[in-house]
Amino acid sequence: MKAIFILAVSIFILSACCCTAPAAPEEKAKSLIKELFEAPKNYTYGYEAGVFGKIDSSYSTYAGDPEYAKVYDSIHNNLDKLIESFPELMSRQQALIHAKNVEQKKLANKRLDEIIKYRDELSKRMDLPMKMRDSIKENYKPVFNGWKMEHQYKANNSFGFKTDRKDVFYFDPELTKIVKQEDISDLKKDGLP
Repeated sequence: MKAIFILAVSIFILSACCCTAPAAPEEKAKSLIKELFEAPKNYTYGYEAGVFGKIDSSYSTYAGDPEYAKVYDSIHNNLDKLIESFPELMSRQQALIHAKNVEQKKLANKRLDEIIKYRDELSKRMDLPMKMRDSIKENYKPVFNGWKMEHQYKANNSFGFKTDRKDVFYFDPELTKIVKQEDISDLKKDGLP
């Protein structure tokens, strides 16, 4: 009798464990988002869940590539220097225009040539990084890096007023945590991608 009872309990426990299906990925993602807003450290008060989008694969982009970031910085540093040198170029052109005698014109012309040469060097310095940037873009192979889900909801802003929000939540590949949250509310309104 005891053996039958133990056997029945064992079968019941085994069937209960085997029949419980793991949560669907979409449900895991929704649960993680809800947990985020319920966390005591969360700054978004008055959260009201709205529409959850479908879960989708998330892939890396060339913009996150460290080599691309170095090339991008190099291009933009040179662009900044070009922009910063523009007032000096204008000033030296004005000096040439307003030079009163031959000696002043020679000096102004020499100074103008120097700034033009400097700006040409900056432009040439950008050629290789721009080619490298284009090559990285063309040859980049995206890598699966997790999951993402859009979510529309209402929450209080910093002034305490209820606002409509639309965010994309990015999850790790195992769907155990949110790794990034991106506000896309304004992007969609402006018609940007």
